[in-house]
Amino acid sequence: YAGRLISLDLQDTDIDNALRIIAEVSQLNIIASEDVKGKVTLRLIDVPWDQALDVILKTNGLDQVQEGNVIRIAPVDKLRAEREALLEAKQAAEALEDLQVKYIRVSYARAADVQEQVQSVLSERGSVSTDERTNQLIIKDIEKGQASAAELLKKLDLRTPQILLETQIVEASKGLVRSLGFQWNYNLA
Repeated sequence: YAGRLISLDLQDTDIDNALRIIAEVSQLNIIASEDVKGKVTLRLIDVPWDQALDVILKTNGLDQVQEGNVIRIAPVDKLRAEREALLEAKQAAEALEDLQVKYIRVSYARAADVQEQVQSVLSERGSVSTDERTNQLIIKDIEKGQASAAELLKKLDLRTPQILLETQIVEASKGLVRSLGFQWNYNLA
């Protein structure tokens, strides 16, 4: 918890009033649904406002959703049902989205070697196959799955680091050394 410290001493106060005090301290907008009712009695000294809000909500079977600078408060069951409905709507939209085909050329790896990793990031409806001749992946999926596959391939299809070693062998005779004008103090046999 990182909110500004507050002290509250409330006895048999409507929960709406407690939320109003926290809204004032947090400088956020708090909206409580009509299901938010009840009384609260508490004594909190030097507690971060966000912790005080969590304590009030948990003791009254409530939960919060923050959207920008607005906190929406409702019963836990109601917010859970909203989240599930939102998830179902998102899944339904994905199920209705048309499948698209994308061809991605693999430069440094073999397409067959990365096929399994790419398949793991696709949606349930997505599929991937390879063309060995052109070393390409053929990805059939919704747009989100194709974007995930392309991002993964950027990270997997990298040049393997290599080292180049070069040597040169030079043979020289005693006569070559003299003709160059050098005189070294050792005998070449």
